[in-house]
Amino acid sequence: MQSIKQRKKILAVDFLQNMALLYMIMWGISPPLAYGTIYRLLFLGAFFMWELLAIQQQGSRLLEAQSKIGILLAVIVIIATLSDGVESGFTGNLQLIMFFLYYCVYLYYEGSGKDISWVIWFIAILIIIWNSTTLHGYETQRNLSRLLAKDFEGAESYAARGIGGYAYIYSLLFFAPITLGYLTRYSKTINAWQKILLWTALISSVLVIFSSGYMIAILLLIVSVIVLLFIKGKKKATWGVFTLVITTLVIFIFAEDLLRTLQPYVKGTMYETKIEDMIYSLTEGSASGTVEGRFERYIRSVKLFFQSPIWGQLSRSNIGKHSAILDKFAQFGVLIGSLFVYYLMRVQTRMIKKGIDTGISYSIFIVSGLFFLLNNIALAQGTMIFVYYLAIMKKIEKEKKI
Repeated sequence: MQSIKQRKKILAVDFLQNMALLYMIMWGISPPLAYGTIYRLLFLGAFFMWELLAIQQQGSRLLEAQSKIGILLAVIVIIATLSDGVESGFTGNLQLIMFFLYYCVYLYYEGSGKDISWVIWFIAILIIIWNSTTLHGYETQRNLSRLLAKDFEGAESYAARGIGGYAYIYSLLFFAPITLGYLTRYSKTINAWQKILLWTALISSVLVIFSSGYMIAILLLIVSVIVLLFIKGKKKATWGVFTLVITTLVIFIFAEDLLRTLQPYVKGTMYETKIEDMIYSLTEGSASGTVEGRFERYIRSVKLFFQSPIWGQLSRSNIGKHSAILDKFAQFGVLIGSLFVYYLMRVQTRMIKKGIDTGISYSIFIVSGLFFLLNNIALAQGTMIFVYYLAIMKKIEKEKKI
């Protein structure tokens, strides 16, 4: 039996860990904290304090699990630095390192019985706040999300006003299906105010994604909802994936007609050029415009990988720089590329094997795979995949036992 002194010590450690994690989440999601050395140093300080407390409790078990991803990241950074210099090698992989620091957090909480349900409500509140400021910002300037994605001169001032760019928008892409799956299938143990909080965060997230003009984000959001609708149990998983493939093929067959129908409604908006490019690509059989730029970069990384499949190009200078997965294979070859994909998708595959909720798990697995194939990693997504996702699944598991 624990003494009062021991219980107080445990409560103190939990409080300090929660405060450290709270800042790590806030920094990862909040646009105003995206710039500024002081915010980054505070993040590193919060992580190291959290890590020391975590090691104190789990010791060698946690260190052994974390060391595997640590070694992989070290190899990636060392090779990249030797090939391209410190600026490209280390600074160029900073987002990747920060992203996987949240994976270290996942490893600790996955193996503990600690309740982190507070994370759900904290993230929902943050998202409502930043969705409100982002939507307000979109009203002031057309194509603002596209400008923020390109790091134009005014990006820092817009971020300071709470307007989310690329990293924030794509973190919502993971938040939305996880939250939708939870609200429509479970949520028996939460009160009316908590439901209102999550629904508000979810609806505003969908509005932000559609307002952003990020076509990939919109398409992947639709895919995630289709997966949630068709996959509700292990037995239906195969049928659900089959249905998704058939649905995707049908959409592709009728894509031109659908896009031409939408054309009059998007005139003068950020979607006009994108839809014109897509129609041209479908009718002429080749990519064009904004689509062409992406397609060319993907093909470049694939070609470079096949030129040196074992060791890769080592240098980052010639690769496409538009796909987290393809770029790693092109730069580092099949071994490091495969290990990278393994850790990138490890949490998603583990959740499928656990079978807590097959629909949510498959949705996040498919969206993650497609997103990392088509886009670069941003640390904000780490908060959703490794922290929010885990918190929701632990809550679902708990609710199933009631």
